[in-house]
Amino acid sequence: MLCTAFFLMTSCDQKTEALKPVPLDDTKIVYRSCPNGGDCACYISFKNPTPSDEVTITICGTTDGNAASCSEPDPPVTCEVIDGLAHSGITLNDDYPRHQFCMEAEHGLRIDAVPMNAPDTLIISCQDGVLNADTTMIIIHSPATRVYIRTTAECEVPRCI
Repeated sequence: MLCTAFFLMTSCDQKTEALKPVPLDDTKIVYRSCPNGGDCACYISFKNPTPSDEVTITICGTTDGNAASCSEPDPPVTCEVIDGLAHSGITLNDDYPRHQFCMEAEHGLRIDAVPMNAPDTLIISCQDGVLNADTTMIIIHSPATRVYIRTTAECEVPRCI
């Protein structure tokens, strides 16, 4: 009996090593549909979508747009070059609250947004899939809002001023 008690005390007291999560790369995440291997994987989405939210956006300066090429001849001073392809006529709503696109690092981006019910708050990130990704909030007002964003080498998205 003494052997059984000793066995139970020693085998039950063993500590198991906790599994540690493997951190995601917190710099650049690339998803396979980006045309260039070094592009930043981006998205724009509602912060807290509700059934009445709806906004139509056009994004200029991507590397994977669904429309013709676009550029911004006179971007804000702190913005990088804005040229590339456009994602045009994208409607974000309760059924489609998030849109993905690709951006070249260290490039500028112009977002034109027309809300159905203003104000709406959107979030943009070019670190899709990164734990604690850098994001920027955009408040959309009626009748329309134009915002300039740039990507850093680490795919962060500060606003241009």
